[in-house]
Amino acid sequence: MPTNKAVKAIIFNEDKQMLILKRTPLYKRKGKINVSKKYAHLDKTNIYDLPGGRLEINENIKLGLKREVFEETGLKIKILKKISSWQFISLDNKKIEVTNFLCEINKNTSNKIILSEEHDNYKWVDLKNIKRYNFKDKSFFEFLKYFSKQ
Repeated sequence: MPTNKAVKAIIFNEDKQMLILKRTPLYKRKGKINVSKKYAHLDKTNIYDLPGGRLEINENIKLGLKREVFEETGLKIKILKKISSWQFISLDNKKIEVTNFLCEINKNTSNKIILSEEHDNYKWVDLKNIKRYNFKDKSFFEFLKYFSKQ
């Protein structure tokens, strides 16, 4: 089974709050990613995610992350460092390898969030409260323990 690559961004604001996005249920999305309502049971309510997504074929990982974050949030970012990786099998039965990166919002750019249809809400969350939210992936939690001590 070929592995597809995806990227996610851990983004903090000046108040050391982390950006999380609430996923729009699949059956409510429009266009090419719309799926039948029969898959609605796969969508739990209130699933949060980090900004990011799948890379295009032969796309540079850092350019892909910047593209995905901009498409989902309207933010321009600077990538600081790789944090963690994880894998899962997608609904279309593909193995996806995800890499999480620590990022910051580019200085001298807008920090106004403009969401894509993939997400219907966002929050800036204090790290002490992050575990109150339901995430598909928790691979970045270990890093957050380290980050919160700085």
